Amino acid sequence: GITFCLFNASRRRVTVQTKLCKLDFFNSKCDCGYCTNRFFSFFFIFFQSRPFVKEPNRLKSFWETSYCCFIIPLIMPYQNKYGFLLCCPLVCYLLYFYLATFKKALSQTYTFIFIIFVIAMIVYSPLNGSDILGWKFYRIGQHLRLVSFATLLLILVAIYCSPKKFYKLIKVS
Repeated sequence: GITFCLFNASRRRVTVQTKLCKLDFFNSKCDCGYCTNRFFSFFFIFFQSRPFVKEPNRLKSFWETSYCCFIIPLIMPYQNKYGFLLCCPLVCYLLYFYLATFKKALSQTYTFIFIIFVIAMIVYSPLNGSDILGWKFYRIGQHLRLVSFATLLLILVAIYCSPKKFYKLIKVS
């Protein structure tokens, strides 16, 4: 998984030879506990409601709960593609955020975050499959864990697209 792909102490040289080019890169790894601790530190950014008190804002509670589902594929070591279906609630929230606020806020930051969201969704889409990219480029994408990195980008997008920001943008209009 991402905890083993990105954060383990070994280094390994990977060479991919095709007819057009030769790709040569290192697969670097470090400690897996470091990554897990970072995901739980993001937990406190998302969960700002008081414990044992019902949250009156349903959108905020959905945002918080979707993050819980969202980090499960990143913490689990195998990271099969079907495991990333747990990212769907957060992706649905982000789509709702952008559909509701698209014409209301067109600042540079909003546009930049939207572009990051679109790039992450392209990685999640079927365009990232072996039938379209070709088997060699698909294997490179699997080796580099593009889906895992797209998921990490979605954490940053979700922090920007908080319910507080949503209500602020809706009230501006």
